Amino acid sequence: MTVRQQWAVVGVVVAILATGLAAGVKLFADDLFPVGVGSSAPSFKAKDLASGATRTLADYRGQVVLLNVWATWCGYPESFVIDRGGTIRKKWISATDWNSPGNRALFDELLGTPSGAPAAAKATY
Repeated sequence: MTVRQQWAVVGVVVAILATGLAAGVKLFADDLFPVGVGSSAPSFKAKDLASGATRTLADYRGQVVLLNVWATWCGYPESFVIDRGGTIRKKWISATDWNSPGNRALFDELLGTPSGAPAAAKATY
């Protein structure tokens, strides 16, 4: 077998593996990536660092929640904005400016605060 034929075989094998991987991700997307915008936020437990108490998402039912998940080995946090009904409204993986016009508008919408309201009437984030 020539070198050219060997590379052709390698190319075919890589193409088959890539196609299988793409099909698997497409078929099992809900199992692989269960948390996304528009889905219900899954229940979770976490330790409140201030009080030491264990908290769950159910403890915040009816409230707008900003959940920021990160670890010391992560480069960027994974953040979720969860509306009062428990639906994930925004998800992103990176540092962000919480005072940006887009983020403020999202929280104003979720909290029911008019954007033109005086500062004293707005919720603090």
